[in-house]
Amino acid sequence: MVSQGLALMLSQSGHAVVGLATDGEAAVKEAIEKKPDLILMDLKLPELSGIEATARIMEQSPIPVIAITGFQTEYTSIDAANAGAFGYLVKPISASDLLPAISIAMARFKSWFTVKVELEQLRDTLETRKFTEQAKGIIMQRLQLPEGPAYAHLREKCRNQQKTMKQASLEIIEAEHNFIEQLAKEPPSRMRSARFGNERPSQTEQT
Repeated sequence: MVSQGLALMLSQSGHAVVGLATDGEAAVKEAIEKKPDLILMDLKLPELSGIEATARIMEQSPIPVIAITGFQTEYTSIDAANAGAFGYLVKPISASDLLPAISIAMARFKSWFTVKVELEQLRDTLETRKFTEQAKGIIMQRLQLPEGPAYAHLREKCRNQQKTMKQASLEIIEAEHNFIEQLAKEPPSRMRSARFGNERPSQTEQT
């Protein structure tokens, strides 16, 4: 009855209801498949609680969620916020409560998502810088190059192979790790033969 009442209020306000879930597991499935602009999530649901369902949705496919409950307590509102809810309503819900809550939740989500993207970009930039420095160090050591030419060599690898700086750096780092692991397993003579295949084996190795 509550769901039908909310659906009616939303329709009368110009919103389209694209799905209705009767338990937490179904709520997560509907959210992932249909990717609505907003979710009204009752916190008391069978199979999976609304708080757990909200946390799963925010982890897999972030969508603004308004938590709905029959009673409000400090711990319930904190749990809902920690799970990722951007709004909180207590039943019975009127249109005068619902519509402002939707606007606020959407605005909060937009701000949160913008910060999230910026943080991810910053994290990626820092990771790329770290891997680039490691790869450059490997090139300097293996090819006996100064820092500038080593960096130029790395950039040329990116251009020739059409890869990002992060991808090219990770490949060099992985190749170096694999070589060191192989070096630890193989006798030095066999490793020299593997690295310098054009060299003639010694008399001992021929024997």
